Amino acid sequence: MNNAEILRDLLYAANSDNPFDGLVRQMARQCAGSAVIFDTDHAVISSAGSAPKILIRDNLVEIEESPTPVPIGRWLVLAGRVGVRSQNYFVALANQDREHLENISAAIFEALATILGTVASIDGTSLAQRAVSSVKTLQDLEIGILVSQEPSYWRRLEQFGYAPFSNLQIIICEASKSHEARERSVKNALKAIRRYTDDRPILVAESKLDSWQFLVPEGPLVAELAKMLEDFFITAISEPFVSLSMYPDMYRATKIALRHAKNNARRGTYPKANLVYAGAMNPVDWMVSVSVDRLDRNVLMRYGETLRNDTELLESLVEFLSFDLDIKNAARSLNVHPNTLRYRMQKVERSLGSSLSDPWVIANLCLGFYDELRSRQQELSG
Repeated sequence: MNNAEILRDLLYAANSDNPFDGLVRQMARQCAGSAVIFDTDHAVISSAGSAPKILIRDNLVEIEESPTPVPIGRWLVLAGRVGVRSQNYFVALANQDREHLENISAAIFEALATILGTVASIDGTSLAQRAVSSVKTLQDLEIGILVSQEPSYWRRLEQFGYAPFSNLQIIICEASKSHEARERSVKNALKAIRRYTDDRPILVAESKLDSWQFLVPEGPLVAELAKMLEDFFITAISEPFVSLSMYPDMYRATKIALRHAKNNARRGTYPKANLVYAGAMNPVDWMVSVSVDRLDRNVLMRYGETLRNDTELLESLVEFLSFDLDIKNAARSLNVHPNTLRYRMQKVERSLGSSLSDPWVIANLCLGFYDELRSRQQELSG
């Protein structure tokens, strides 16, 4: 049997309902013995013939490293490694005739590598086309589509495996600048995420350097993807929505939630608060996260700015607010008499020209001293 015939027969064998079973049976016939395919963890995927596959598995490392057949019982075994994309497989051929095994094995391994390499190339091309289409679809949705265009875009999503007119959620993540995880760990996590999304109804786009956007059907896929992201990325997840014309608004809301998660990381609450759901944000967190430019921040911090010049007064106010306006508990935390704290709060009222019993004053203080309050609350909860 020449090389062309070996390749032809293996190609026919691979064109079956279970390609691994077809290939392993044909390889066993070609080597006139046995064949076994193992995965990366040396688990048996498929086998044919009577050779002791468990003993072969137990000695697979030695067999794969040996240039000559390795005796296993009354069998002689050769093994080779082949790969499809990032997945490696080990193929073992066994025969009791050393000469025949040595003569045929190289041709079988070469033909198998050719077949799997072709499969990988086709698969890679398909994945590349999917990636380009995924980015283009997300860009269109981010810019915005008309309500009348929704049916055509749902048909496009169906090609990726989405159920039409079902709830979706946007996930946006960024690699944390403050996290101690090494760059290699982040890259490995990204590889795992890409493999996870390849064969699932999930659109993926890299928005910018170290920032990714996903469109995921509501349900288990959201939870699974969030779990994969939580250790290495700052992540925000939108509320569920079904109308694709709402995508720009939902995307903006998710970006605001991501900004809140990044603020948490900057204050040192990472990784506890590195995942934020847009629908769970309170109004104060939302307003602060929406205020992105310097003018916005200046307007917020302008309220009560004279208090920033009095460290003792500011500390007392933050403690008073952190303990839910409870004088006794706040005074105990500051290690001062309650009357002392009451006096200080009166000084705060004179400085503000307003009463601390006014809910609008409390709301403005929470916005103006947001960072100080959040940092203190983190200290108290930690």
